[in-house]
Amino acid sequence: MKVHERRSHNHPPAAPPADEDKIIKTRKQKAEKQEHEHPTKKPKPEDTHNSNPTVNDVITEFEKFCKATSQHLSIQQMREILEANNVQSSGSDDTVVCRCQDMMFYGALSECPVCGGMLECVGQNYSCKGSYSEWSTCTYSTRDPPRLDEPIKFPDFVQESAISDLLMKHQDPKGRPERELKATDKPFSGMLISLSGRLTHTHV
Repeated sequence: MKVHERRSHNHPPAAPPADEDKIIKTRKQKAEKQEHEHPTKKPKPEDTHNSNPTVNDVITEFEKFCKATSQHLSIQQMREILEANNVQSSGSDDTVVCRCQDMMFYGALSECPVCGGMLECVGQNYSCKGSYSEWSTCTYSTRDPPRLDEPIKFPDFVQESAISDLLMKHQDPKGRPERELKATDKPFSGMLISLSGRLTHTHV
């Protein structure tokens, strides 16, 4: 009598729990590795130190510049600096000082684009001092005048000055700030006007 051997067709037993733990651990290690290689981007804190100076910063720096140049440069020296840059050096002492300080800090002004005359800072605008003809003067005025993209030329005495480093700082056109002049307020801005007295005609 033959006995037929029966084989079981059941699937192999599942992996033991220890193998599952290894798989889970491997996946965690891969995830931690990826997170380490590509960390989550955090928002950058706001930069409180702006590299570009504000308008008020420029105004404050210009005031300090004017004070230093007035203390260490004479009127005659400022006239010579203007002449070295082919800028008109005539005029009153106050005019020469303002003209020279504006040139040394912001750069030399270009000629008037309308008539080719000389521009000068007057109040809150740069106005032309030239003329169209013998009978008419130029009326060009702007708060953003054209300036020469050239380094300022200084006489030899500047090298021996106590503020030589300050002057050389603004010699290069790339390091100069732009001057922004505020618009002039209206004459009666912020004022309350009242009239008093009797009217010429009585209204019933």
